[in-house]
Amino acid sequence: MTHAIRFNVYVTVKEGRLEDFKQIAKEWSANNKQERPDILGYEWFFSPDQKSAQVMELYESSEAMLATLKKVSASESEEEPDYPYEMIKLEVLGNISDELRERLDSGKSTIEYWSHLNGFTR
Repeated sequence: MTHAIRFNVYVTVKEGRLEDFKQIAKEWSANNKQERPDILGYEWFFSPDQKSAQVMELYESSEAMLATLKKVSASESEEEPDYPYEMIKLEVLGNISDELRERLDSGKSTIEYWSHLNGFTR
């Protein structure tokens, strides 16, 4: 049995872009809930000052995350996006495929990998 893959994405909100950030959180959450049954959880959290945020993503498998990365790469190849945030760090929790690790390692983000030890997800 494979275990779900978790991604904790840490970002800072760009100055003057708080409302844009909130809108992206709303749109991306709605889209992923509707279009992607292989995304089991997708939640956004703010620090008390709303200058930093954490996005917690839960995928059913490495393949589900690869599908997300392919979709993002395709949209970014059309034009360089002006996201209202800067990614600080990505934590990857779970036993991921070699293909996913290679794809993640090819990016610019600081990544911490954590392997699954024990437990369950309902």
